[in-house]
Amino acid sequence: MTTVFADDARLKKSLEAICHRLRQPEYAPQWKRPVSDWVQRSDRRLPIPLLDTPIGELIHMSFQTLLRTASVGPKKLSVLAMLLRRAAASHEDVPPPVEVEEPAVAPATEEVSVNGSADEFQPDLVTEVMWEKWRETVRRFDLGQQVLGSLARSLAIMPTVLWRTPLSYYVDQSLSQLRSQKTYGRKRVGVVLEVFHDVHQVLAGGTPSPLLHIELKSSFVRKLENWIRDKRYSQENAGPEEVIENLVEPLLTQLHLDSGDIFVDLVRERIGVGSEILSVRQQAQRHKVTRARIYQMLDECSAVMSVRWPNGKCQLRSFEEYLLSRASGNEAVISLLRNLSELFYPQEYESVERHLQPHLAS
Repeated sequence: MTTVFADDARLKKSLEAICHRLRQPEYAPQWKRPVSDWVQRSDRRLPIPLLDTPIGELIHMSFQTLLRTASVGPKKLSVLAMLLRRAAASHEDVPPPVEVEEPAVAPATEEVSVNGSADEFQPDLVTEVMWEKWRETVRRFDLGQQVLGSLARSLAIMPTVLWRTPLSYYVDQSLSQLRSQKTYGRKRVGVVLEVFHDVHQVLAGGTPSPLLHIELKSSFVRKLENWIRDKRYSQENAGPEEVIENLVEPLLTQLHLDSGDIFVDLVRERIGVGSEILSVRQQAQRHKVTRARIYQMLDECSAVMSVRWPNGKCQLRSFEEYLLSRASGNEAVISLLRNLSELFYPQEYESVERHLQPHLAS
């Protein structure tokens, strides 16, 4: 016979309360799922022998039966109570009430667990249930063709091999399958989870339309394209300062986020915004690197924009043609747009070796 001491009474009350709650008919969709589906990677003191047990079985076990389970004591049962509260919260999509204060139990809400702050994402706190919801949102809105790089918060921490990976590659993988892939360490898994999380945050609760198709765009792309469209519709000219403020600087801000200061400096020096125009040779001397490295970095800038704003080449060319059609078109603006387009969207991709061929003999 297992004795429940006074110190365990509060835990017994908490566990029985959440089990009673989960026995209600509205929680039936959760009953066949194992409790392990609500485990976060950062969880400690997990009740290992109980993790594969379906929720429907656990909620009908008495406290004494659970306490008699081998290698499961009060501390691990407190973690079990936390997992059951997560199960209830994931069904309701609201923070669960906290019946008693238990220092060992972490917050059970999905939003608080994953996002410590507005800008921080914690991949280790993602559970199978969260990941399943995020994948379902991508499926529901038919977003599998969109690539990770176009939706990432920053490309700086995303391996370049993932930039053009479509979301469809991940929608049929469980979280354990994703984490078990050979080349997917914590960092790589984290950036994938972050993109799916952000997509879900935007679209959760929405209903797809048979007449409309959603294509997600980053905020900076939407602002750029809206500004270009508004200028064309207004039939107004655009002066150099206006173009720099509304087009060039937002592009450089995004490049800074994705690549860093030196890449922004190189672009400024090539287009003459915030800097004198420098040749590649002069840039190599200024930054104390080889010309080959300068060309490599410029190619990286082009690669970033081809992922971040794939329609940018068409948008810039169309805007340039609009300005050319106007008798009072500003030549300085047209020249700036051409330089920007040639830098970020070269007509034909050229390798570093091809760039260097004319210079090797000099």
